[in-house]
Amino acid sequence: MERMASLQIDEVLKEVQLFGGAFTCNLPSAFQDVSSLRDIPDNQEVWVHSSHDQSIIVELVEYQNIPDHQAAGYHFQDLAESNSSTQEETQVSSVVPLPLEQLSMNQLSSGWLLSGTQKVAKFNKPDESTIKILLSVLRLPAHTTDILVSFNCPIELGADDDTEMFASVLKSIKLLNPSIFV
Repeated sequence: MERMASLQIDEVLKEVQLFGGAFTCNLPSAFQDVSSLRDIPDNQEVWVHSSHDQSIIVELVEYQNIPDHQAAGYHFQDLAESNSSTQEETQVSSVVPLPLEQLSMNQLSSGWLLSGTQKVAKFNKPDESTIKILLSVLRLPAHTTDILVSFNCPIELGADDDTEMFASVLKSIKLLNPSIFV
């Protein structure tokens, strides 16, 4: 089976509004808003690639009162439980701090990027796929919120170049209306 090409960093990016315009970010133009196809929880924005089984999810969750360096692992494990992945089916490859000076959102106390994999049964299929997950935790303790941004890609699609694309998405996120947290 021929390996499908992963997203390229030079793919055209488009600015999109998130959470009714409270945030904006730049996403590759091949990603489509899932809310036009199905109901999405109010605390999530879900975007899927138009021709590959890849997604970018932005989620506003309650700030966890744990050390910053543990936040990404905590949320990754929570995601694994939601995906019905067991401890043996999850693997964390790396957790690194994000340089805040490279991010557009200046309200953050810290940001972290986790790279890992989980075995997930997608779309009620009986077979599990190994999914590469890039999970960023952007911490906003002043608003008692952790912003989770994740990129999900089946391993068989290849995701070697997607870290750069994901980094460009993270760098572009802007908070325009802090009253979303009130």
